Amino acid sequence: MSALGVLHANGLAHLGLQPNAVYIHDDNGVINCTVCGLETVVRFEGDKLIPAAVNPFYAPPEAAALTLHEPGTTICHWDWWTLGRLVQELILGRHVIDVLSETEPEHSEQLRRSRAETLLFELDPGGVRAGAVEAMTV
Repeated sequence: MSALGVLHANGLAHLGLQPNAVYIHDDNGVINCTVCGLETVVRFEGDKLIPAAVNPFYAPPEAAALTLHEPGTTICHWDWWTLGRLVQELILGRHVIDVLSETEPEHSEQLRRSRAETLLFELDPGGVRAGAVEAMTV
């Protein structure tokens, strides 16, 4: 996605990608993406820690439980991780948390968030890893 590349090339990281912040559209056979939600964009260059809220549904495992993050280009990995999660959600048709617990009745947003944090922190030793790629069946 060139939008992330442009942000990163200019010393900025999004850190807030979610389904409502990425619009994918077909322009006569050419797939284009528009990135919104720019209120979460931060400059990753410098020597100060970067404040960013962690959404357990869309943050990478290394961001778990942190509110301040190390500056530098490695923080751009967060954006790429989240983009992967969004693609996974698009392929599955719903968030992986809902796929992992599809045999259960409807559950509250609080329970979904708790399960997302368990997945992000990889707290279930016998469970899937944070990427949950193994949950993507045929």
